[in-house]
Amino acid sequence: MGPRLKRFVDRTKVTQAIICSVVPTATRAARAWLRSAGIKAI
Repeated sequence: MGPRLKRFVDRTKVTQAIICSVVPTATRAARAWLRSAGIKAI
């Protein structure tokens, strides 16, 4: 149980690190895309 739990925790930390690094970039890109798409739509 112990090693498996530790592996799960490590994987969770890695996932959180990836999310924290990707989300701001994706949000910025999505915002820029929505702005350009919104201008075209309107």
